[in-house]
Amino acid sequence: MAFSLIKELSNYKNVQISAIILNEGKLSNKLNDLPIETKVIDEKNINFASIYKECKSWFTKNPHDVIHSHRYKENILAYLISRKVKNIKLVATQHGVPNSERAERNFNIKHRFVLEVNNKILAGKFDKLVVVSNDMKRYYSENIQLKEDALEMIHNGIILPNVSEIHSDKKVFFIGSIGRLFPVKDYTLFVKIANEISKVSKEIKYVLAGDGPERVIIQQLVNQYGLQDSFKIIGVLDDTTRFYRDIDIYLNTSLSEGLPLSVLEAMAHGIPVVAANVGGINEIITKEDEGILVNGRDPVDFAEKCLMLFQKANLRKSMGFKGRERIYNAFSVEKMAKKYYSLYSELINGHGNPPPRGRTGVSG
Repeated sequence: MAFSLIKELSNYKNVQISAIILNEGKLSNKLNDLPIETKVIDEKNINFASIYKECKSWFTKNPHDVIHSHRYKENILAYLISRKVKNIKLVATQHGVPNSERAERNFNIKHRFVLEVNNKILAGKFDKLVVVSNDMKRYYSENIQLKEDALEMIHNGIILPNVSEIHSDKKVFFIGSIGRLFPVKDYTLFVKIANEISKVSKEIKYVLAGDGPERVIIQQLVNQYGLQDSFKIIGVLDDTTRFYRDIDIYLNTSLSEGLPLSVLEAMAHGIPVVAANVGGINEIITKEDEGILVNGRDPVDFAEKCLMLFQKANLRKSMGFKGRERIYNAFSVEKMAKKYYSLYSELINGHGNPPPRGRTGVSG
């Protein structure tokens, strides 16, 4: 999401964007190809105080109108910088709710402290907190006591794939999912669904792309059900285009979601989606012909929906078409960037016109 937003905003003639990235990796490499100034700080080799000093020095030398931060550490850094470098507006984007994050890691005392500090800063020091779904907006309004005018809902947007990258029929039928292998994604449910489907059809294969602490547990369950020949965990992918092109159904089994990019990407590739009705997913799939939402967590219910799509090629095709149309109309990167641009402008000028200096700092 951060890369898509930065790339699109870099096309705005009256906006100058720079980015601070706290580690080398895929994002920093991709940003190097854009006409923006990028600073990389290796958070693994220096402490928080040193990171803060580098950031403060950089913003002092490079005046900005807005700092847009993502994640807890970055939010805290943005606030501390704003205390030393005046006249900077603060925007943060939150992509999930804290309860889901508790479920996906060992939420120790340090993490709890950082979360509490982050919430206090967001509630009292940031000009806007952007959430990516109406479900999240309700959560932050009710649980973090953020005022209505401090919250902004902007759906994630994606760069739409070319028509040539869209799925085409092939001999092997695949059901796939992609994401971090963390408890909140509940990929053990994916395995249980595969087991239920295998009782009816042996023609379907399953692929899970990603890595994380749950990988061993998921593989053990695959072995327990005897699905080793049909269920593959393929690790992290640098390029997901082929993954989406090769699958026939995209399956989401999450316990909690903000607005999952993987569901947007699958639908943009014309892949019919079967998803748990959690978080903001029902803001993506709003009609029955756009995708299938499953209430509850019974693997039999999910399996029945997947088998129905497996058996009805015309339904898969029409749902894939409607899903792609839905993403094109409501979740394009152009729409997302336009809304962020208007938000920045409103904060700086009090209305949606272009910023006076037109410099936006994005940390992530």
